[in-house]
Parts: sequence; C-alpha cells; structure tokens
Amino acid sequence: MTADDQKPGETFDTLFGGQVSLVQRRSGYRFTSDTVLLAYASLSARGSVIDLGTGCGVIPVIVARFGAASPVIGVEIQPDLCEMALRNVRRNRVDGKAAIVRGDIRRIRELFGPASFDSVVSNPPYLAVAAGRINPNHEKAVAKHEVLCRIEDVLSAAKYLLRDRGVLRLVYPNMRLVDLIIQMGRRGFQPKYMRFVHDRADGPSKVCLVEAAKGSRAQAEIGPPVIFRDAAGNPTEEYRRIFGPQETAHDSRLTTQD
Repeated sequence: MTADDQKPGETFDTLFGGQVSLVQRRSGYRFTSDTVLLAYASLSARGSVIDLGTGCGVIPVIVARFGAASPVIGVEIQPDLCEMALRNVRRNRVDGKAAIVRGDIRRIRELFGPASFDSVVSNPPYLAVAAGRINPNHEKAVAKHEVLCRIEDVLSAAKYLLRDRGVLRLVYPNMRLVDLIIQMGRRGFQPKYMRFVHDRADGPSKVCLVEAAKGSRAQAEIGPPVIFRDAAGNPTEEYRRIFGPQETAHDSRLTTQD
C-alpha cells in the first residue's frame, strides 16, 4: 500500500502498525479516536454489516480487513467523502468484502430492503444544530453537528435495516446518553452492553460505546471502562491493542475545537 493516489490537500495515515492505510482531508473531515474505537468494537460482528455515515470509510476498511463479517457496506451522503472512501477500500484491498454506497440515510428505504443486515454501526453527529458554533467547513459541520441527520434518523434507519435480534453499535456522548436510550426504546432497541471511554485513567468519561439489540429484552450490562492513557499519560495496553504501537489517535470530536 502506497500513497500514490494521495491528492493535494490530503494526508496519508496508518493504523494497526501500518496494516491499514488511509487518505483523508488535511483540512476538513478527519476520523477520530472514537471512530477507530467503534470499528475495533465491531470486529466481532458476523454476517452483513452496514456503517451509516461512513466518512472516508474507516470502519468498513477495518471491519473488512480484520473481522469475519461480509459484506461490509458504508453509506455516505457527501460525494467527495464517498469517493475518498472508495479509494480507501481499494487501497486496502478489501473491495471483495467492503463497498461504499452514496446515499442519504434519511431515505434508506430507497437504497436497501427491510431487515437486510445483521449489524448496523454508526458514529453519528454528536451535537444538535443549536448546540455551539457550527464549523464553517461543511465536512466538519456535518460530522460534528446534526446538520444532515439527527440521532432519530440513525435509529429509524437502523430499525428498518436490521433483522430481528440484529445488533446496533454506536459511540455517543454521555451528555446525550439519556436521550439516546429513550429514542432507542421508542424504536424497539434495548441497550445490552455499554463501556464508558476515558482519555486518561484519572479523567472523566465523555463518550460511551453502546451495543443494543433490535427486539431484545435483555438487561443492560456495564462493561469495564475503556482507558486510553494512564494517570501519567502513557498509552494503556488496550490503547496499543486498538491503535497499534506507533500511532497517536486523533482527538475525540468532544475534545476537538473545530
């Protein structure tokens, strides 16, 4: 894998000790540690998987590269990101298992049939449009704020796409977790496993990994926290396992100023 198809204004980045290589915007949408963490948590997925709002295709590439799921579909509404995601799928030689589809998840019924996937994955926008300054860069604004889709849209699409007992995996901010659980319940989802994510062992958690099942009545289990760095700032063993020994994770969207 080389950087030969890197275009002006793009960077060439690697994960998992160089086993995954990705191009992404130098200024614009860039994947975060939250995205990579969600991809890592989705490696156990079986059957068919769809990533709603795939950006530059990070999750389909990682899941197709290291997981057993097939096919792995990424849906992205922005044409430039869709094209970039296609390049990333090809450059990582996972186009036999992964594919990118351009489309609006609010109109998901025009793209796929009902109950056609075993797992849905999404790293949706974290903030309501009214919450804080919206970035003038459109790609960043769409990634961070609910400009083109709300959490309700993601959950409604997931309900339509998933087979009965199918699994939904999200990473979502703790400050909106109560609303997420309420909206899940309205659409027949029951959270079954949650892990709170900490940048440092001595710091607060800002986001949570949530796994839910469609039509399940299982009680939620709170798993051990995900901790990226110890109190001294050194990467934890789990961090190294997720990101590899050489990479430094991009900031969470809750700690990025733009």
